[in-house]
Amino acid sequence: IRLFKEVLKLNICPEKEDGVEHSVSYQQQYKCKGADYTLISLRSPRHHVWSQFTMCKYSRWGKRVTRKSDDFPRSGDEYEDDEVDFDSWLDNFVSMGNATDNHYNCYHPANFQTRALTSPLDDVHDGRGGFNPNMTLAMNTYKNLDFVALVEFV
Repeated sequence: IRLFKEVLKLNICPEKEDGVEHSVSYQQQYKCKGADYTLISLRSPRHHVWSQFTMCKYSRWGKRVTRKSDDFPRSGDEYEDDEVDFDSWLDNFVSMGNATDNHYNCYHPANFQTRALTSPLDDVHDGRGGFNPNMTLAMNTYKNLDFVALVEFV
């Protein structure tokens, strides 16, 4: 983002490299209406889900929001603990099906990136809006982006 803004002097969306995440639609409509270019980064789904889990478990934000949930899996900080906790975290979502009520106040990993491409909501962390996004809308949104960075696909 810094390269696009500082070197190329482009008016882009998102405007910052970090901060609150929004769905593409919400970002385009409300956060950076006047942007000339829209960017997004997509991750390998496996890496993305692991990243969501570790963000919930270890980041300052994740610790704060998961503290509100009594049962977030946090058995320790060793790699072996992470594997056990990750399995428990995933099992929670598999067992709840399409329900959104126990996502530990953090990320709900089901179809997260596709939901981010299709949802009109400000964020898609908790699964509001459903878990079976419209793939035609997702592909149209994807095709209309100016730049798509593919992380971990190389």
